[in-house]
Amino acid sequence: MDLKNLRVFTRIAEAGSLTRAAAALGIAQSALSRQLSELEQEFGGRLFFRTGRGVLLTELGESLIPRAQALLLEADQLLEEAQAAQRKPAGIVNLGVIPSLSQPLIGMLLTYTQARYPGIRLRVFEGYSGEIEAWLANGKIDIGIYNRYRAASTRPQEVLFETEMKLVTSAGSAVAASRELRLADLAAVPLALPVRPNSLRAVLDSLTLRAGIELNVVLEADSGVVIKDAILRGGLHSILPSHAVSTELADGSLVAIGLADPAVRQTVLMDLSRQRPATAATRQLFKALPDLARQVVAGAPADKPRRPRAAPRSG
Repeated sequence: MDLKNLRVFTRIAEAGSLTRAAAALGIAQSALSRQLSELEQEFGGRLFFRTGRGVLLTELGESLIPRAQALLLEADQLLEEAQAAQRKPAGIVNLGVIPSLSQPLIGMLLTYTQARYPGIRLRVFEGYSGEIEAWLANGKIDIGIYNRYRAASTRPQEVLFETEMKLVTSAGSAVAASRELRLADLAAVPLALPVRPNSLRAVLDSLTLRAGIELNVVLEADSGVVIKDAILRGGLHSILPSHAVSTELADGSLVAIGLADPAVRQTVLMDLSRQRPATAATRQLFKALPDLARQVVAGAPADKPRRPRAAPRSG
């Protein structure tokens, strides 16, 4: 068994047709069929059912395709690592980031890579913390930036910074002039919050249950853009870190009010997927991201940056 035959196997599975797979690989269909037959002999069974419309994976094929794809990915990244030793880091880095940091962090990261490492390409996935942790666990992303409101796990994540959550409201709202609000005060304001399951919602649910308070959640959304627009145009309020609305705070369209009794603190973390090899490009961005993230929150006085650890080695 060699990588060439494995690549034939995965390409046929992706194309669903021997004809389309042969065209994609740039080889004759007869050569493709021969390589597939060799692989089926090595595996001891048929990998595909032939149908009038193409091919479908057999039970054996279904069981083998994830491992074949993982082996090819690792082989491609091994080749990339070897080539990268002779040049600057390059290749695709898959990054997952929470909505509160995606703007302007991604723009800043693009500026950084284009100026220093033009061979690095970004693939960005925006999601809430639970999604990002799942993407790290299943290997969808290389690097994940997410938050926690409770004790972190035993995994050695990079702590980027800590910040206090605020009640964010429009400049003309009834509570905009308040210097500070208690948790109990939030029951009187209409809120826009993330859709459950969500780490912030879990913390708020726990706090309000203990205090015997029910929040007035008018809008639930899985989009930071939608929540921000609901504050600006819909007269709603939300609980966010200041850096999530830094532009609007600067132009005066939104106001961030401190929360007390109790305060809600957010810890922003960065982690690597253990399911993907850490390429030179991934390691370089892992090293650069802490400074860029601290620049995003530099204007928030309550934010407490942490010194980064050294970038991890591949392995």
